[in-house]
Amino acid sequence: MLLGLTLLLAACGTEVSITGPAPSVSPDTERLADWLTGEFTATDDNVIISSVRIWPAEEGTRWIYLETRNASTPDLPSGRHALEFGPGNDGDLAINMYAFPSDRTPPANVLNDPEWFNRIDPAFMVPEPGCTLHVQVDGPGRFTGMTEGDGCRNSAEGAHHVTLSLAVTADRLQIWERGWTADGTQVFGTDQPVDFVRRNR
Repeated sequence: MLLGLTLLLAACGTEVSITGPAPSVSPDTERLADWLTGEFTATDDNVIISSVRIWPAEEGTRWIYLETRNASTPDLPSGRHALEFGPGNDGDLAINMYAFPSDRTPPANVLNDPEWFNRIDPAFMVPEPGCTLHVQVDGPGRFTGMTEGDGCRNSAEGAHHVTLSLAVTADRLQIWERGWTADGTQVFGTDQPVDFVRRNR
């Protein structure tokens, strides 16, 4: 269920370029995107997270494409998302989540071919309300963030919404996803964050 948000997108179509120098962003935004790029494996289960940079020419933001997979079925991603990194409110950072329309589902092995994303224009992507992660710099070597409120909707296993928490260092991730009913009963998710260790960049 990790990162299994049910997100919606508007139709996409215009081809864009991923070549050329990346427009400037804050050092913290750059560092956060860099630390979330690569491959990570969970220390206590079979989940794998893999991500690559996409759309580097976009002004003022950074983007990555992220897949979640089970180690027993590595060719069948359980989640595919585009994450946009940029400034948030009150001086924090924001990670906005997007999904792909049915006619633009990333193919197998797209992690080895990020230029595939040239065929999708990020300007048409629509962020899912309530699913933004609001991230703070928690010391020189750590970021922490979470969603706010009950607006990140997900109906899996009878849930009304999900909450997500994240902690990021250069070589480790902690992700905590939980699904809740409207009256606050937890219906899926772990009792504590899942630890991930970086395997490569």
